[in-house]
Amino acid sequence: MSFLETRRSLLEDMEIIENAIVERIRRNPELYYHYIQESSKVFPDVKLPKSSLIAENKLFKIKKVKRNRKQVILQQHEISLFLRDYLEKQKSFNNINSQNYSQEDDKDLCSFDEELRQLEDELKSEEENFQLDINSKRNKYALFSSSIDSSKRTNILSERARDLDLNKIFTRDEQYGEYMELEQFHSLWLNVFKRSDCSLLQFFDVVELFVDDKKYLLTPPMDRKNDRYMAFLIKLCKYLETFFFKSYALFDKEVIESSIRFDFEQSYCKGSLRSEAKGIHCPFCYKWFKTSPVFENHLTGKIHKKNEFKRKDTVYSEYKLHRYLKYLKDEFSHTKSFVERKLVFTANERIAEMDALTQKYEAPAYDPTDKDGDQQKGSDQRDDQLQEKHFFGKSFDMPLGPDGLPMPHWLYKLHGLDREYHCEICANKVYNGRRTFERHFNEGPHLYHLRCLGIEPSLAFKGITKITEAQKLWENMQKQPQSATSIASSLTKLKHSRSKLPTELELEEEDEEGNVMSKKVFDELKKQGLV
Repeated sequence: MSFLETRRSLLEDMEIIENAIVERIRRNPELYYHYIQESSKVFPDVKLPKSSLIAENKLFKIKKVKRNRKQVILQQHEISLFLRDYLEKQKSFNNINSQNYSQEDDKDLCSFDEELRQLEDELKSEEENFQLDINSKRNKYALFSSSIDSSKRTNILSERARDLDLNKIFTRDEQYGEYMELEQFHSLWLNVFKRSDCSLLQFFDVVELFVDDKKYLLTPPMDRKNDRYMAFLIKLCKYLETFFFKSYALFDKEVIESSIRFDFEQSYCKGSLRSEAKGIHCPFCYKWFKTSPVFENHLTGKIHKKNEFKRKDTVYSEYKLHRYLKYLKDEFSHTKSFVERKLVFTANERIAEMDALTQKYEAPAYDPTDKDGDQQKGSDQRDDQLQEKHFFGKSFDMPLGPDGLPMPHWLYKLHGLDREYHCEICANKVYNGRRTFERHFNEGPHLYHLRCLGIEPSLAFKGITKITEAQKLWENMQKQPQSATSIASSLTKLKHSRSKLPTELELEEEDEEGNVMSKKVFDELKKQGLV
């Protein structure tokens, strides 16, 4: 193959890869938004798009379907493969350009017109084969090209990424980067800590120290000179580093590592931790120095150089652990909340939750029944709606109480939190529980919406949720003198015209097997000795 033909072929391959990546982002902009949101944490100079574009998964002004997490992560790993191919072809292209032309290449350039005529003749005779060759290149990177039957879409991956399997990359408990599997390190920590009274949640508090820039140095959970402690941090750092790059496959590992190494060498090793009370901290010697001249003299001393040579790898791993945990702060928070909820599960609820995670883990990334329309809601949005409405028969998540903490289903129903109250004045906002509903009439949002309607808030409007009723009462109050009798009569008429809110609350009991029934039925069965 001639010099020019080689260059043309490489450029053609690179353009096909570019178009394949664009096609995937056009179909699901979340592939880009998921990457750019994490980029803003890793590189502070990166600017995020408008929050409305991210929330609604918009490409310019077109709203796209939100895909499930497994499909998003799978396609990011696929794009990562494409980028590797692209960089290899780009490298080959640059190498060809940097090479000196041989005598044969010079002859080829001189006889370019003659070769062009020969090529045109070959294209005329073999036009079909030429077209098929281009199509095979495109098909290699095309969506759904790995499907067995070309007429039926069964697999979203391309022919290039046919062997890509996320279940070999992530475990079930990691849920494709949504949670971190840190429970395995709890037992390791107990061996390092040499105490058995450290619970799993206390261990999470220990790990959380490394999110802060100073806490893990100022108040370490153990003496940093302890070899067992530093060896444990190295293992934890390796896991977090692996977890980060498989959760965010579009990041260049070399760029991230060089950025962390640069910050470590330039600032961390030269006393980045400074305190007015203690002075400057040396990360290798674990000591504080009062002034900058004393610290600079210490850096050139034999003791410091000896400690730096001995502890540089472990201190660098500790610093990397801090940086990666800072990048994965959201995932760590989700993991901690999930573990807290699992601890309050009953045995049956825990089994059901694990079954649900297994089913989600084993489900295919692409469902042939999925719609590709721009206005349809994705599975993630449907899941969020189910959680908001607390469909406990279909979701095994623990409901959240008024304080934001999980609580058992029977207690949730006992407090009447399963009952929904709508307020049209507050933009049809739904309130769970009568107590919360009654309280909101005196809160700022409801009073603000009344003023937006041109109504001055007062006790007369308590219990009124319809806009038309509130406006009618306000007109009557403006026409008539503000007396208690007139307000009371208006309230009585409006309350009779409104549909009554449910006020009865039936008490429920739970037997030893977890069956929920009314208190009346439970007392009857108890008298008969059946429960």
